Amino acid sequence: MAQALHALVDYFNVANLPTHRRPTYADHAGALDRLVSTLLDHTRNLFPKPEALRLRLYGGWHDERSDGATDARETLGAIARRHYPAGRQPCRVFVGMADSLMALPRHDLQHTLRLWHGLPPLRIRRPDSCAHSTNCPLDDLRQWQKKRCPRHNDCPVKTRDAIGAERQKLVDTAIVADTMYLARYHGRDWVAVVSNDDDILPGLLSGAADHERLMLATVARTQPSAYAGLLTRMSVAYAAL
Repeated sequence: MAQALHALVDYFNVANLPTHRRPTYADHAGALDRLVSTLLDHTRNLFPKPEALRLRLYGGWHDERSDGATDARETLGAIARRHYPAGRQPCRVFVGMADSLMALPRHDLQHTLRLWHGLPPLRIRRPDSCAHSTNCPLDDLRQWQKKRCPRHNDCPVKTRDAIGAERQKLVDTAIVADTMYLARYHGRDWVAVVSNDDDILPGLLSGAADHERLMLATVARTQPSAYAGLLTRMSVAYAAL
């Protein structure tokens, strides 16, 4: 029997949280419960069967602006402490937060949530079907991309002052690093990466050189990725959760 199924979860990629408002405690608790239940169901199909399910949640948990934990990190940590470990069937469930790499557990990864100022590089093309080609809002977007107001040349507001987006950093690479660590040092265990993002695939493919019980699990997708054939040739299993 395998000792554990380690599920490395790209949390915000698969949690299906509300996007029109800030997620609440109940939203996060429900998302985590769905993930646990779905993964527990899947353990019944594994051979050898694991004795424990160990979820490790990855995300932008530490905000560079406050130099502290994000609200989501605090909420999920509270849920994990309150409800886990849990003695569910067919195996015991543990939930932990990926604040650090498994190879360096005493060194937290700081500044994993950062504010990107301005617009990212965009390809902007006005379609031929545009009904207002002489006054198209896409022209304003092009001007904002040039870092200034499109309507008033004397306006001091720059694009980086008005537009920004929060971005997670180090999340995918942390999953890749931990996948390879588990593949090398936990030979009896199953390792599942739970993500819809192809950026994590190099970790699974590299880990397959050392480990035979690797799996990609996607949520609300019917195909693993464009690299399904390569994953199969490297004996990486696939599960659609």
